[in-house]
Amino acid sequence: FMKWMKSSIGAHFSNVRRFYDDEGWTSTIPQPLSGINETRELHSVDLLKCNASEGLTVYPILRAFVVSVYGTQAAEPQVQASLFLCLILDEISTLIKGMAGAMAEQAAARLRDLVKRYMAAFEEAYGKSKFRFKHHQLLHLPDWVHAMKRLLICFVLERKHFLAKAALQWHKRLRSMSRGGLNGMLLSQLRLLESPGWASQLLDSVPYPEIAASLVAQHARISRSMRWNGAGVQCKNVVFLNYARTYLVRVVGCVAYTPSEGSSEEKYGLIVKGGERISSTGTASVWRVNRDCSLYRLVDEPVVQATFFRQLGADLIEVLH
Repeated sequence: FMKWMKSSIGAHFSNVRRFYDDEGWTSTIPQPLSGINETRELHSVDLLKCNASEGLTVYPILRAFVVSVYGTQAAEPQVQASLFLCLILDEISTLIKGMAGAMAEQAAARLRDLVKRYMAAFEEAYGKSKFRFKHHQLLHLPDWVHAMKRLLICFVLERKHFLAKAALQWHKRLRSMSRGGLNGMLLSQLRLLESPGWASQLLDSVPYPEIAASLVAQHARISRSMRWNGAGVQCKNVVFLNYARTYLVRVVGCVAYTPSEGSSEEKYGLIVKGGERISSTGTASVWRVNRDCSLYRLVDEPVVQATFFRQLGADLIEVLH
């Protein structure tokens, strides 16, 4: 699509990077445009060469740029295919956050329709010869999600390959490689289990006795960052606390506390500035952020990061979903 865009109006990835800077967009994710940086642009001739995480990170700003140029009702099939693909990624990025059960089934139904419309627009835009095996795999994705009531991903298993390489690379003899490599792998697994990524916990916390009294808690701690249901949360993040992206907060701090009565299990919360939605287009929304802070007690809420946002005023922000 970006190759077609360059040939038709002369715009390419460099224009998207300039759009990001000129329009005042920002992100709490380190290097959010790494998927379309100068090096990737140089090596992306027919296809964008970035990994899946980079693609899922950068596509909202790509869509915002396309919409700013063509609008949302563009007649060109190339634009339609691009926007349908972004809607598919909306569903994927939400499913990855842990959506399951009936909501995942509903997402699968939406995916079926989106994939059908995307394929038709893609064929009209580029012809059948440009279809790839990944397009065929995409046809099966809604059925997989519907059958499993969730989306399973293989990124975690792929990352374990790096552990195996690190455990084996220093061994030069076959005998020591098998024994030493196995020991190294076991030790790396133990280190991961000491602080598992799926466990909810504060990171680098300090005691917070002031809030313990107000919560009638035995102990309380505060931190700039935490893990919650496998998702990372940190100070200054702009996050949605529901899948529908209708409840937005700006994170000020992360809290853990142990209630004085009942269960001794540690509870978690966020110190936040709540947001009031002013307007929404479905792919972007404008919010008025409160100046006062409050404590939000977490139960089982998902954390959906707003990757890109910009300040429109003293208390107004615009968020790309």
